[in-house]
Amino acid sequence: MIPKGGLTTWSNGIKVRYYHLHIDNKRPHAPARRVKVMIWQYYIHGPHGKFIRDANHIPVQLQYEFPNLPNHDPRPTIGSATLCDIGFVTERDDFRFATYFVPHTFKSLLKPNERVRILLRAEGENAVSNEVLLEIAWSGVWKEDTLQMAKNFVITDISDQAREQ
Repeated sequence: MIPKGGLTTWSNGIKVRYYHLHIDNKRPHAPARRVKVMIWQYYIHGPHGKFIRDANHIPVQLQYEFPNLPNHDPRPTIGSATLCDIGFVTERDDFRFATYFVPHTFKSLLKPNERVRILLRAEGENAVSNEVLLEIAWSGVWKEDTLQMAKNFVITDISDQAREQ
């Protein structure tokens, strides 16, 4: 995971920061074929301070980087490592998950002061990854500076904490 995000500028001049998940095949001699990274479960932070699983959530596939390129493969073979987009935030908007489609039941936008948890798993024709549980928090404050932005938009891998409970 790349928690600080990558800053870039869209062609219309709007600054955007992309947040990525590093997909790594620990056995590059055995490439994983046709791999998709899915948000299997989605949890919202409830008013009582606990996370509640969204019962209406259906699994949604995250995008691999550069989905608009003509040779983009939404289910690539992964021999070593690649990046998958978790989502992005612009200087003028809120955080949006980067998915290939947005079902009407999927809350694809995080507004200021919201926190969610997502359970991810990479799945290929010949391999399935361990599950990863990420907690994502967005203050709603955009900063161009990477270190300042890391205080306002935070992605934390809590997989180990969840396994211990």
